[in-house]
Amino acid sequence: MDFREYVELAIRTESLYPVINPSHEQTNINDSLFHSAIGIQTEVWEIFEALFIKDWELDTVNLREEVGDIMWYIAIACKKLDYYDIDFWASFDTEKYENYTEYAYRLNYQSIELLDSFKKSLFYNKPLDIAVMKERLLEIYKLWGAFVELLGGDIVKICEINIKKLQARYPEKFTTEKAVNRDLQTERKILES
Repeated sequence: MDFREYVELAIRTESLYPVINPSHEQTNINDSLFHSAIGIQTEVWEIFEALFIKDWELDTVNLREEVGDIMWYIAIACKKLDYYDIDFWASFDTEKYENYTEYAYRLNYQSIELLDSFKKSLFYNKPLDIAVMKERLLEIYKLWGAFVELLGGDIVKICEINIKKLQARYPEKFTTEKAVNRDLQTERKILES
């Protein structure tokens, strides 16, 4: 699987409910990009939750799920930006930071910067800088890849498992009902495979 193939599989499960008012002056903002920025941030929070808040032993299966979900949001944004400069076979600098925590903090910083771009565009009427957005997505991807490798994971396998989980959740396409009523046992079995 390469990045383009992953993107095409990922968009099958995208929620397409409109949120942003189409009359907004910044017409290059769209729901998919906004959804991606919010989604990356919330998945990073779930990584922090897994690392710091839960009292039990580190659940690497859960961490792999969260990083898989981050990749899903990256894929949705890249599709909308027609941006495919993501290399699944790249080498990542896993020695740049010492541990999971430092990577999580860096992911958090980059995802907040991505959200800040939207805030400035939506509420301050500044143009959305697509070049900067692509840079942020690439930086998030590099941090993501290093985090996956630090977990002892394989990038392509993480993405394949993410797609299998989403196919089990949404056999046809995204529905709100299936998003709310998930079969967590089936999903956990897929994530453990």
